[in-house]
Amino acid sequence: MNGTNLARRQVLGKGSFGKVMLAKKKDSGEIFALKILKKKVLYARDQVDHTKAERQILQGVAHPFIVNLKYAFQVSWRHRGFRVA
Repeated sequence: MNGTNLARRQVLGKGSFGKVMLAKKKDSGEIFALKILKKKVLYARDQVDHTKAERQILQGVAHPFIVNLKYAFQVSWRHRGFRVA
């Protein structure tokens, strides 16, 4: 999975580290919430470890009230628009 497999639809919310967008997987039509993080901001605010911990927690948890982490990927700065950690 990478950013080219998703079609972004609309912004669901914005925060200080990035934004959450509604995205549709092109091959299956599945709908996802895509969290796009700004790496520069994470490094500048020393939040890299917290972000990695969030990813590890979401990968390991299965609860009906917590969103499931399906995919996590990074893209180079050349492919602007899809930066997910």
